[in-house]
Amino acid sequence: MEALNVLKGEHSAILSEVYELDKQLTSLESSGPIKGTRILRELAYTSRHVREDVQQHTAKEERGLFPVLEARLGKDRELVQVMKHEHEELLATLEALTTEVDTMVKDHDTRRTWNLVSRLQELKGELSDHLSKEERVLFWLAELRLSWLDQKKISSSLHASDVA
Repeated sequence: MEALNVLKGEHSAILSEVYELDKQLTSLESSGPIKGTRILRELAYTSRHVREDVQQHTAKEERGLFPVLEARLGKDRELVQVMKHEHEELLATLEALTTEVDTMVKDHDTRRTWNLVSRLQELKGELSDHLSKEERVLFWLAELRLSWLDQKKISSSLHASDVA
């Protein structure tokens, strides 16, 4: 299904961005104060970018895919509510990570990274679990239960989100 492939592609892009954060953090931990300041600014930029991308992506799923799918899931519809709740948790974790980076930038602190490491590990774990559940369970159910017309409706909604 075209719409699910679009969403899976966005999942891959978001994971790549999170792993870029991980690489930047590793560089920060092995750098000196001058290079560390530059890397910290890059971390701040990347973390905000990841947060924006996840916000846009989850909004697409919640406006485009979830309502149509929920109507077709019957007794399995509570899975959509679980996914929405996990979206909220992911966004809260991203907000905490971004706030941590911003605090470090403000304090010119390139050394005390343990809170940032912890937040990033939490994000990676939550994101990996969520995307796996979404792709292996929710998308699988979507492929089974959505009609051709449902799929077109979702694709149109996703395309409208990209244009807006």
